[in-house]
Amino acid sequence: MAGVRATDQDRDKVVEAIEEAYAKGQLDDAERELRTQRALQATTLPDLSALVSDLQPRLNLLTPKGTSNVVPVLLSLVAVSVAVAVVGIVVGLIAGNASEFDLGDSLPPTSSPFPSFVTPRPAVTEVKGSLLSEEGFTGLVDEVKAKFGSALVDDAVVYPEYASFTVPLESNKRHTQRWTYRNGFIGTPTQGNRRPDDPLIDLDKVDVKALMKAIQQSKTALGVEDVSSTYLIFDERNDQPAMSVYVSNDFRDTGYISLALDGKVLYTYKFQ
Repeated sequence: MAGVRATDQDRDKVVEAIEEAYAKGQLDDAERELRTQRALQATTLPDLSALVSDLQPRLNLLTPKGTSNVVPVLLSLVAVSVAVAVVGIVVGLIAGNASEFDLGDSLPPTSSPFPSFVTPRPAVTEVKGSLLSEEGFTGLVDEVKAKFGSALVDDAVVYPEYASFTVPLESNKRHTQRWTYRNGFIGTPTQGNRRPDDPLIDLDKVDVKALMKAIQQSKTALGVEDVSSTYLIFDERNDQPAMSVYVSNDFRDTGYISLALDGKVLYTYKFQ
């Protein structure tokens, strides 16, 4: 299934699953943004499936196309027939032996006996300065290096008030931890994995002045009126580490500009 291409409908299903997981508290704001962007850019079904494989309920996108539905339908019909027969027998027994049964007023519980898993969202704390300023971003990178020993990350999302980082483990670069930062790293990290051939992003190599210029220009140059949200995504674009500035408004009009870490513009998407 590795080569099966995804359709727009497949991508829409994954975005819906991400939104549902966010509403249930399984994802925080930063992870929601990152997974949504990756879903919209995914080209294969395995890429999409990886974005929702740890969510509840799991969304199976890897059913081979063209697989016949005859067997499942027949099994469903058989199951229904058996159920109807069983109900008929039970009703007959109850009718014939009403005096021997006292059902009372109680009914079996209809809720699932399995508790739903909800990841608590990080507590809101006071933020000292914007992480999207030159001083704030530089300080954030310093905190990453102090925490993990280097500025290498698998991906990152940075808002003015907080950030989220996926960091490879030193002991096994295929394993990752996802951390939330808000005036310091908070909470318990989420475990995950990564493909070993994906490039890591060295935040130390970011041209901070070029990034600040892109942030400033994005407010007017991307066709989004009354910008109310600005955030950064660090991930892979065009097979290389990249940084992207996203802007949106209350109507969810969105535009973005992607740059190489040295500030070279890779792609610009203007809201039309």
